Amino acid sequence: MAPSLGVLAGACAAVSLTACLAAPHRGGEDGGGEDDGGGRPDALRLGGSYHTHCAIRSGGALYCWGAGGAGQLGDGAALDRDNAVPVLDESSQPLTGVRAVTGGLDHSCAIVGDGTVRCWGSNDLGQLGDGGSQNTMQVETSVVGVTGAAELSAFGPHTCALISGGGVLCWGSDIDGELGNDGVGGPVPESFPMEDADGLIGDAIAVATGHHHSCAVRADGRVWCTGLNAQGQLGRYSGEAFECSRDIPRVLETAAGEYLEGASQVAGGFRQSCAITGATVECWGDPRCGQLGDGTEITACLAPTGEVCDDEGSSPPVQVDLGVFASCSPIQIGAGEDFACVLCAEGTVGCWGAGTRGRLGNGLESSSSSAVLVAGIEQVEEISVGAQSACARVAGGEVYCWGEGSEGQLGNGVSGAPVFSTSPVPVIGLPP
Repeated sequence: MAPSLGVLAGACAAVSLTACLAAPHRGGEDGGGEDDGGGRPDALRLGGSYHTHCAIRSGGALYCWGAGGAGQLGDGAALDRDNAVPVLDESSQPLTGVRAVTGGLDHSCAIVGDGTVRCWGSNDLGQLGDGGSQNTMQVETSVVGVTGAAELSAFGPHTCALISGGGVLCWGSDIDGELGNDGVGGPVPESFPMEDADGLIGDAIAVATGHHHSCAVRADGRVWCTGLNAQGQLGRYSGEAFECSRDIPRVLETAAGEYLEGASQVAGGFRQSCAITGATVECWGDPRCGQLGDGTEITACLAPTGEVCDDEGSSPPVQVDLGVFASCSPIQIGAGEDFACVLCAEGTVGCWGAGTRGRLGNGLESSSSSAVLVAGIEQVEEISVGAQSACARVAGGEVYCWGEGSEGQLGNGVSGAPVFSTSPVPVIGLPP
């Protein structure tokens, strides 16, 4: 699960978060870029994963912090880090030339200057895409078959790349059909193209992964999703028996049976997905902690007791209540474990869903089914959403994080089981 945003943030992120760009990456090797005219920079500098965050700095140097037990920090050690540390290349020198970064459950991946993708960390389910199954603790391996990569997204144990021109390549776990490859199944240790019922997808403009599902926005502004559907994270579609999982993408529909139109970005979380559609944000999937953001009363924010994919209309998209803001023009979306966040063009950040461990960033631990303002930061230019934490880069380049910090995810020099922050704290160890 991005989230899930990449460059993607949690990313796409995603910590998919993973959110994804609406156009192919056009930035240079320094990871920077100019505004594309729509409020969204064409090259982002943060990347979130499940329990890790990363930032691209000057010259495309990459720094990460958080969980590192599987080598996903890329610093040559299997240790958690509570401050930013440089990712090392195969010669044990700081990696440079990074254009985009994302991370999954126990692995991380980056697009380097030549458009290829390198991954590091856990590889038990083919997450590194190098054709093997051996873990690595620094950037030593390239994903087989990927060139011309424009965007990346990871959240769970798989990764997808948007290729310049509109193709989508995915690798890693395919237990629930999350790679969208029509049933290859199991671990897929090399990149494999996503396809629909008519053949290979060649018109994608954004891609995002959740924990065990993936979604893509296509050129017509419609969202297609594949993978696990146990809590409705693939949304609603009609015409066939409802499925708890599927191994080929299908187009998302509204409650009225019409296609969801006008999407520019999509994000996958643990049990939900969200998309930006013009001036609104739409979410679908598990609603119980308020993570769909539609203002519905929260009655039981508990872990799922079983599959709920028993009827065709289990989770059509609903509009997120952004009413807490005087105005919000959404330009980036990220989803995590039972919460999601949006970046507004006005420089503010709103989050909704489960508030435990401070993941909404508003100074409280209470949950909310409508967006609440992240406290104490302004002029935000980018966000990255992980499983239970999130980060933001503000004008000037400083990075602030909030939420769970027991594995160093906050990057503020403090870690340990009791650690979390209900409001943003600065990441230390990042160069300009």
